[in-house]
Amino acid sequence: MQIVSRFVLYSVLIVTGVVGPARGQGPTLAPAALRSITPAGATRGGEVIFTLDGGSLAGATEAVFSDPAVRGDILPGAGRNQVRVRARIGTDSVPGIHRVYLHTPDGATGAVTFAVSAWPEALEREPNDRLETATPVSLPFTGVGAIALPGDRDGYRFRAEAGQDLVCEVVASQIRSKLGSVLTLHDENGRVLAETAGMDGTPDALLTFRVASSGQFLVRVHDLENQAGGDVSYRLNVAAVPVAAEVFPLGVGPQGGKVVLTGPNLGTGVEVTVPGSDTDQASTVRETTRGTLLRPVTIARGLEPEIVEGAGSHADTATAHAVQFPVTVNGRLTAPGVADCYRFPARKGQPVVIEVNARRLGSPLDSVIEVLDRTGGRIERATLRCLAETATTLNDRDSATPALRLLVWNDLNIHDLVYVRGEVLQITALPRGPDDDVRFRAVRGQRLGLLETTPSGHALNTPVYKVQVHPPGRQFPPNGMPVFRLHYRNDDGGPQYGRDSRLTFTPPADGEYVVRLADVRGEGSSRHTYRLTLRAPRPDFRLTLNPEHPNVPAGARVAVEVTADRLDGYDGEIAVSLDGLPPGIESTSTTIESGEASALLLLTAAHDARTSRGKPPLTVVGQAQIEQQEIVHRVPVAGGRGQVAVLPPPDLVVRTPRPEIILRPGAETQIEATITRRNGFAGRVPVDVRNLPFGVRVLDVGLNGVLIPEGEVSRRFTLYCEPWVKPGTRTVYCTVRVESDPPVEVAAAPLRLRVDGK
Repeated sequence: MQIVSRFVLYSVLIVTGVVGPARGQGPTLAPAALRSITPAGATRGGEVIFTLDGGSLAGATEAVFSDPAVRGDILPGAGRNQVRVRARIGTDSVPGIHRVYLHTPDGATGAVTFAVSAWPEALEREPNDRLETATPVSLPFTGVGAIALPGDRDGYRFRAEAGQDLVCEVVASQIRSKLGSVLTLHDENGRVLAETAGMDGTPDALLTFRVASSGQFLVRVHDLENQAGGDVSYRLNVAAVPVAAEVFPLGVGPQGGKVVLTGPNLGTGVEVTVPGSDTDQASTVRETTRGTLLRPVTIARGLEPEIVEGAGSHADTATAHAVQFPVTVNGRLTAPGVADCYRFPARKGQPVVIEVNARRLGSPLDSVIEVLDRTGGRIERATLRCLAETATTLNDRDSATPALRLLVWNDLNIHDLVYVRGEVLQITALPRGPDDDVRFRAVRGQRLGLLETTPSGHALNTPVYKVQVHPPGRQFPPNGMPVFRLHYRNDDGGPQYGRDSRLTFTPPADGEYVVRLADVRGEGSSRHTYRLTLRAPRPDFRLTLNPEHPNVPAGARVAVEVTADRLDGYDGEIAVSLDGLPPGIESTSTTIESGEASALLLLTAAHDARTSRGKPPLTVVGQAQIEQQEIVHRVPVAGGRGQVAVLPPPDLVVRTPRPEIILRPGAETQIEATITRRNGFAGRVPVDVRNLPFGVRVLDVGLNGVLIPEGEVSRRFTLYCEPWVKPGTRTVYCTVRVESDPPVEVAAAPLRLRVDGK
């Protein structure tokens, strides 16, 4: 009946035109926004005029650069959607990717990225696809261009001398280009000497080549899929400079140590000393005795004792190298198909964090780890009993999307767990209609595998099972469906760790165990380096604020989100607040509850509030009790540059008639949102209730959510509480949105939501 009701509502919305675009008068206020920067880079030590395109940029007062060595002035004549900035790139600016955003009367914009290079720029000139017509340049240089037509190949002609190690690097994805680059190097006779495309998780190509004979050379760049247009642009760095193709070890311990960099223009290798530290904050290496690296190298710092893997094979449990706990092992998978095994002692019930750091440090290794007993047997982690079955439909899905289209979902409910070909997921929302997905718990927009299972891509018609989790070894009477037994194995560690593996092993008994590390694709070489750490958990958290530069209309309220990355299993409460607010701006404080990843704070601007920069930086403060200790983290927003901006009064004001909502598990209640329209704004208005606890949801949601139609001023809707929601109290916020670009969302006064278990 509930599903039928949703279909009827969806049909009514279509018939009444509610799902169509607003026909009323458009918003009078749209916050400032940046969408692009031209050119997308500049040369260190020079001057450039950047054109920044976006919306509501008129009257921009300041351009803020992430690199303090870059300074800029806004030029006269700025339009509503475009600003020109004269920027001076200091000689001490660090080559690489930087950010810029604007302060305007309509708030602070988001940031766009641009590149700084160390060499003269060469603008491509068409035609340039052959040696004789290629753009002539001298080493070193930065080629700047775009793939104008499908199949276009941009070429640059230069002279190189025998013995030089050429390095050709494409910079595209980091400046928001769609280019999937392919680089090809030719000699003066047109013969292909080398070719490469993007690798190791990036679409940007890097090509290196040792010149055997002096002469003219041609380097060409094109798109792998023959895309073209102004947004298929690039910056091509070509020089004979050092590149650290291989780093070993990838890190050092608390006392510091030495690492060796090898690669083009580094001779037989360069040794770099990394000082010790009492934190695990990584170190960055840019300078070597052979010159400045093309790409800086990140060197990890660990808090555990460090060793280098022993000599000889240790590919199985019989030959596994014995290590003491805790430890960080620096090693290599030196050939395709090999694995490294390490034997370690552990005590029953005392968790061991096992993590790999490789891809995050530039290694091509795509690791997979597994914990075995001394005889090589797999160790069961949990038993999954299947209770219902369905399957994926419509299309294939990747490993990140937090939603799957299912054939049927009659047996599924919010909060249920499902098993999909190796991953355990928790349902957070059911479909609102026939053309909607089942949604799952996610972190930063990526699907989260519970029990440290690894999300993966799923083909059409992949079976999906509703499951219950039981202790390892449990047996059940047959019910016509399979029983899945999870083991201690992990491929990708999740949104915080990317392709680096990570799991927490709880030993079932005292004894010795073996961790096996391999490349999931079976690859291996001297470049496939890793750091394998075995340690006790260090529960903690990290905080971020979104947006980094909040914009609050005068006399209105805006909700901002604080997100916690929970570390090593910490699942307790985190009290959060904001410091560094300008005069006239107030903020609530709140708690990120146990099991939750985020919570909302409400910023309120007085009617006479004004943007005030130069005050103490906006800072997120988090406080928690962890293992009988009070932990306080103070995190400057946007690296200490976060600021709150005050906008003109909004087109909408929203209120709710009561300060408290009482819900009982398994029951529902109605709530009404009433708006006051200003400045002649008559368009439709989306309504939402934010910061709801998991299991409390809005029922009467159409395809585009809850809407107040054009010309109307109120809407009643229903909140429903799932039967399993625990009693408690939380502050929630009813918000309405003006559909500008970007949208303006304002909130009513805080609502106290009480889930009453009586």
